Amino acid sequence: DEIGRLGGAFNDMAESLQRFTQKIEADRDFLDRLINSIEDEIVVFDRELRVVAANRAAGKGGATGGSCEGVCRTRGDTCCKAEGACIVSATFEAGQPQRRLCSYQEDGIDRHIEVVTAPIREEGDRVVQVVCFTRDITERRMMETELIRSERLASLGRLAAGVAHQINNP
Repeated sequence: DEIGRLGGAFNDMAESLQRFTQKIEADRDFLDRLINSIEDEIVVFDRELRVVAANRAAGKGGATGGSCEGVCRTRGDTCCKAEGACIVSATFEAGQPQRRLCSYQEDGIDRHIEVVTAPIREEGDRVVQVVCFTRDITERRMMETELIRSERLASLGRLAAGVAHQINNP
């Protein structure tokens, strides 16, 4: 009788464990789909600057086990050399989020990217990993440039209209 109750308790625990495992797997699948649906590159680096995890947008450069240099080189990014230090290394050293705007040429087109990093800490406040978000802002930059050009032309038009008005009506 006691062995039967013990067996029933073990069965209940096994079913409960199976439900929790299924919930954890469902949550992990949801988070995986969520991260991979983001169009910006998301790459997580360890202290040796190796890729720990990456979303689909990171492409071949974000292959697990790859290096920080491999991620930068894949998109033609020269931030590391232009700024004097890798932004991921700077985040590990400072323990603070970093932000950098970088430019490079790809197929004769000037590309602009925004790189933002954030430290991932363990309980002792030690930075153990860095997550790096990279967004292509080339189109936004082109639109900003066009807006500035349009505003200049509008100002020039207003100035010409004012001068013409003054000439016609002294």
